[in-house]
Amino acid sequence: MFHELLHHSIQRVSQPFPHCIFFEIYGKQGRNTWLFSAHPQYPRVGPTEKNFAKPRMPPIFCLWLRTRLINAEFVQVESLHDRVTQWTLARQDEQYFLVWEENGKASNLLLLDANRNLLMALFNPNQAGRILKQEMPYSLPTHWNRPFTAPDIPFDALQRDAWYWQLELEGNVAERKTYYQKHFKALRKKLTRRLGKQEQDLANCQQAEQYRQWGELLKPHLHEIQSGQSEIQVTNYFDENLDKLTIPLKPEWTPHENLEHFFQKSDKLENAVPHVEMRILETIEEQDLLKSQTVFLQKVSDWKSFREWEKQLPGFLKPRLSMASKQTRDSGGSAEPMTRISSDGLVMVIGRNQHQNAQVTFSIARGNDWWFHAQGIPGSHVIVKYPKTPLPSNTLHEAAQLAAYYCKSRASRRIEIDYTQRKHVRKIKGAAPGTVTYAHNKSILVELDDVLIDKLLGSIR
Repeated sequence: MFHELLHHSIQRVSQPFPHCIFFEIYGKQGRNTWLFSAHPQYPRVGPTEKNFAKPRMPPIFCLWLRTRLINAEFVQVESLHDRVTQWTLARQDEQYFLVWEENGKASNLLLLDANRNLLMALFNPNQAGRILKQEMPYSLPTHWNRPFTAPDIPFDALQRDAWYWQLELEGNVAERKTYYQKHFKALRKKLTRRLGKQEQDLANCQQAEQYRQWGELLKPHLHEIQSGQSEIQVTNYFDENLDKLTIPLKPEWTPHENLEHFFQKSDKLENAVPHVEMRILETIEEQDLLKSQTVFLQKVSDWKSFREWEKQLPGFLKPRLSMASKQTRDSGGSAEPMTRISSDGLVMVIGRNQHQNAQVTFSIARGNDWWFHAQGIPGSHVIVKYPKTPLPSNTLHEAAQLAAYYCKSRASRRIEIDYTQRKHVRKIKGAAPGTVTYAHNKSILVELDDVLIDKLLGSIR
């Protein structure tokens, strides 16, 4: 069956789940999809009819495959072991090897270069009992786990794939239910703490009357207060026994400032009462809803029902979205910033409109990551996820090429690119999204390299 891939080229690569890669391939028989799975219980390779939503930010292994295997053709397949299969892929003058290891919980998918040195693996390759790192020659596992034995049922390839997916999705439901149970448990504690703080805030608001009385009692004694005095004793006319009352003062304030502070504090606390009471009611409602959804979660058994339940789940009960996802949702954009891997193996993220630029710079990038932009010209924000200095020269050149290619003046071919660390980039208040100012920048003069741009962008260009 594995020979069916020969003379087919890879058009798209996606990774909807951590353990599997989907290749959309094209050949004489047309276009279809193949699954390469390193599932710990159900590892397999074969055609599939399943289609899953792609993640907003592709995992790093998926990015490596996209960068190197898009438009590559399967030219050879061979068995390195009873449970290890290797495909040779060629793209122009480049050659790569894709190795699939069926090894139980240590199953893996690995990408090798033309010299059969490791470029990247789906999972840690050392789980199989060997020592294997990037740029080391590939070696077979030394520890083999018990394989899963499928029942002897006369399935064809697609029926077998559907049967495996049924088992996987049932396992996914159990795994996701456990995840939500832990999330709900943490949320329950959070709501309890929040309610306790809100009740304490409400109790503090009851001090409004005390501050007002202090102000009224202090009024006739302002002339008695000396500079630097920290307290004053007065007769408490609000008490039936007319006892003496000590009123605390701020020694650095004037008598009138102390008096004004008491009345302002009283007004603030009184005005806060309805707001605090409303927040307490909202928290109690959230607690009640959390309890009902926890009970309902126990009853969900199949993947479809679980997904429907998850879609209808109120926002506050869902795990928090990443800032990158939130920025995209708020901006109304459906497309995500483009992500590429440099020749040094570093992640480069490119914004291609003002909303993506804002997302790239202020949500995805961290303070010490590197930021690129065409000097004085509207264009893309490009970041390199690399908090160290100096930035590797190959990655520096490739990120600058991308910033030059996605700017308004790329027709001029020679473009000055500014680059600096993200911490030196600031938003401009009131300006459009993605409009920034920056300091501590360096610059590099770039002459657009079509060959390099084609290699970085592939079919997207």
